[in-house]
Amino acid sequence: MRSGFKKWFGQQKRREEQMKEQAESFIRNEEEPPSESVEKKQSGTVVYKKRLPNVPGRKKARKKPVHVIDKELFTLLDSRNDLAGESDCFPEDYSSKAPLRPYQIQLYNILMKRDGLLIADQEGVGKTAPILCSHESKIKAGQMQCGLYITKASLLQDIYKQAQQFTHLRVLIVKGTIEQRIRMYDDFSNQQYDLIVMSYEQFHQDINRVLHVHQQHPFDVCYIDEAHKVKDAESQIGQVIHQLDTEERYAITATPVINGADDLHNILKWLRWPVASIVFYASAVVNVEALKEALSISMIRRLKKDVMQNLSPVIPYHLSVELTELQRELYDAVKGAVPGELFEGFSFYHIPTLLAKYTRLSQIAESCEIVGGVEGTAGSGKLERVEEILEDIVLRGEKAVVFSHSRVFVEIMHEYLEKYNPALLHGGIKNKQQQVDTFMNDPNCRVIVCSEASSREGWTGTVANNVIFTSKPWSPAYVAQCIGRVWNGGDKSIHVYSFIGEGTVDETLEKLLGEKQYIIDQPVKAGLDRGEMLRLLIKEEEKLIEAVVQ
Repeated sequence: MRSGFKKWFGQQKRREEQMKEQAESFIRNEEEPPSESVEKKQSGTVVYKKRLPNVPGRKKARKKPVHVIDKELFTLLDSRNDLAGESDCFPEDYSSKAPLRPYQIQLYNILMKRDGLLIADQEGVGKTAPILCSHESKIKAGQMQCGLYITKASLLQDIYKQAQQFTHLRVLIVKGTIEQRIRMYDDFSNQQYDLIVMSYEQFHQDINRVLHVHQQHPFDVCYIDEAHKVKDAESQIGQVIHQLDTEERYAITATPVINGADDLHNILKWLRWPVASIVFYASAVVNVEALKEALSISMIRRLKKDVMQNLSPVIPYHLSVELTELQRELYDAVKGAVPGELFEGFSFYHIPTLLAKYTRLSQIAESCEIVGGVEGTAGSGKLERVEEILEDIVLRGEKAVVFSHSRVFVEIMHEYLEKYNPALLHGGIKNKQQQVDTFMNDPNCRVIVCSEASSREGWTGTVANNVIFTSKPWSPAYVAQCIGRVWNGGDKSIHVYSFIGEGTVDETLEKLLGEKQYIIDQPVKAGLDRGEMLRLLIKEEEKLIEAVVQ
């Protein structure tokens, strides 16, 4: 029996060693410069050929000027309601599904009493959760039945997840093809939902159908998130937003003024503030004092420094990113591939092992271009998302550090984001300190793009308070090290944006990394290496598949 056990143990050990060798072989060191595939061409059936998009993706950011809000404009926002006298306790008849901070409960309480508010809390303070909780509370009290929440496309999943975390709201996200959206509108007529969430683009495109639904099942309230998107009264969305008439309205934005005080005109008109007619004439401000008085009553704005004692050092944002059509095609083809099936036109020919498969999947979830696939925004949903997040960050006068696990994607982003004069860090950069100095000292350099493996230690980027991960390191300690590049010991919070490909291994990896990745003020054990994490990831993915089959 002992000899049988030894034989079994020896076989297990050999299998584990083989898996480790395969992991080291197929997990490409992202610090190596891009090179031609060294895989030997195999014979077999070609299951997927590289194809070009019908409309080429952009390889440069949009040709819009880089705009930063004039700091003097923020003095207008000093006339604000900071809710200092509002209760920070929930009423006895309501409690949220997950705890809110005291200052968030203050917002909840004012929302329960007042309509037409401009909610302008500074970025990172946490506006969404109390808004959703107040919506749920009003439904429970019989004050309303359903609402419409309009936001940026990139925030749809975030709103949904916060609704799941803090409330029991039944939420429907409207997106997809025309046929899919029509089914959703029909489904809304047949099913009971508490909140409909959609993007500005979808609202504009589907306005007639939205109005039809509104006639059949009226929305009691409308929330416009990132409300500065409707500031231009002459724009299509600035006009169409007025077509939907609801009993209650709330505008939400951390940047209510961008170019000047007249940015507020269309927002306040939509909110139905009576003062709008005497403050503005032909969209221009003619009575600043009346505007300030109105803002001091009906604009809720708390700064991070006001509530800093309640904020954690790291404020995480998990942003779900939809893959592009060709990105999803390639991802699904690789996911379903078996040994012997070939791929044509890429930097790899076949998928010999599970470890190789999940390595490729993690790369494709970031960009097809990493594996020789379609280029630009046609091959990466994350590329356009980086641009979108950076626009908001730069608008606030802030800087950002972007990390990717792939050196290839770092170079793609560096070229794509050239209008922000980005600095660049990866293993091939000879004068690393010069790049860091440029980022720290040049006001025109708004972002530094970094390869995670060579940039998580040995430099300081404390001029920034935003960190973006287009892909994550495979250890919580490494994530914390990356965030630590901008941490200066406690006088500011750091916004950490994690891009997670919808329906990809990103979701499983984020689950495995857990909350330890955000602990930056104390040591965290390095934990598992990437090969071990891959094996864990494979096990988690297999569990998901089994759950679906059952």
